[in-house]
Order: sequence, then C-alpha cells, then structure tokens
Amino acid sequence: MESIVELKDFKQTGYVLMYDNPSEDISELKREAFYEERLEKGQTIVHLRKGVSEETLNAAHKAYKRIVAARVASAVAFKALGYSVNQSVVLVSSKRTKLEITEAIEKANARYEKLDTELTQIGIVSKHNIGRRPYVKAMPIVQSQFVIYHDMAQKDLEKKGQTKLDLIGSRMSDLMTLSNPEEKAKALNALRQEERDLEDLDKIVSELGLKKPPSLLTLSDMIQKAIVKLKQ
Repeated sequence: MESIVELKDFKQTGYVLMYDNPSEDISELKREAFYEERLEKGQTIVHLRKGVSEETLNAAHKAYKRIVAARVASAVAFKALGYSVNQSVVLVSSKRTKLEITEAIEKANARYEKLDTELTQIGIVSKHNIGRRPYVKAMPIVQSQFVIYHDMAQKDLEKKGQTKLDLIGSRMSDLMTLSNPEEKAKALNALRQEERDLEDLDKIVSELGLKKPPSLLTLSDMIQKAIVKLKQ
C-alpha cells in the first residue's frame, strides 16, 4: 500500500469522529493533594495535609466518581456510533445520519455542563476546568480515506477478537465446573453480557463492511455452549 494516499474519489463514504473527554486525572483529586508523608522515628507515616477535612475528602471522592461517570458515558455513546480504531477515534459508517452523530455530541456536552454545576455545588472548582465540554469533531471522509481507517479497524478487530477469545477461553474450564447456584447465576449474567456485546459488534462490523475474524466466530459459539451448559 502506498504511503501517500491520492484522493481519487471525493464522494463521502463515512465519518471519522475524534474526541477527547475531560479526565479525572487532575492534581486537585490526586492523593498527593490531601495526604503527605512524614518521617517519624525512622518510619514513613502518612498524614492528612493541614487544613484538609473529612468534608473535603468526601467532596473530592464524589467529584472523582462523577467525572469518571461522565467520561465513560460519553465514550460509550461515541463508540456506539461505529468502530473504535483507537482510544479517541471512531470510524462511522455513512449509513449513520448527521442527526445521530449530532445528538451524541450534544448529549455529551449537556452531560459535562451538568457535571460542571454538580462540581461547583459540592465545592470542587478546578483551575483545570474539569467540568468543561469534551472536544469532539466528526469529519466527513472520502473513499480513499475510508479505506485507510477501514484497514486499521480490521486489524484492530482481529487483534481484539483473539485477545478476547484467549481471555474467556482461559476461564471456561473453571466456569464449567461451577456448582454453587449463585456463582452459576453470576457467570451466566456475565456470559449473556458478552453475548450482547458481540451482537452489538456484529451490527457495527456489518455496517462498516468489516470481515468478522474466525476468533469471534469461535468465541460466539463457545459462549452459546457455555450458557446452555450453565443453565442445566
């Protein structure tokens, strides 16, 4: 494949959605902001910093959880639009409407506006502006560009499929020997969720014209058989 791509066909064939959700990884919420280490009698002792109260710790904990929730919810919504080529880029089919994409972005913005209000209410106001809107852009792409992202998605799909198969396969023998009803029920729920995830992935794979790798076919069959076995 050529290193430099020529734009031969300017007909739009999809979108690339790029995003950067504000993270909880900020100085105000890190352990160092609330605790300090002191050397006492030859031992390192951890103390609360002067002026840090239980109320402050609780507020920081709430803020952290809410920022994580907003980041994860937004990422899940963006990834549902297509296939995640990497942590911040999603390949979206031209079958998806502008309205679908716009709604996902607007909901993410509204989620972070709400977060900003919540953080202010619990007394967390960050110099890093952690309640800011995420950076999200959906860029239309033409056929030659789509092919590049499509190839990246295909390689990533094959890699993730094999990784998932190896992971679940390594646990399968243990699952098949479960006898405790509660443990079996928990395992069933987990497998059914894996099954739903695979069904959602199938739709995306079909939508983008990706080839489902053998590893995912094997995994799907393995999960279905395990579900039947655990239900007995």
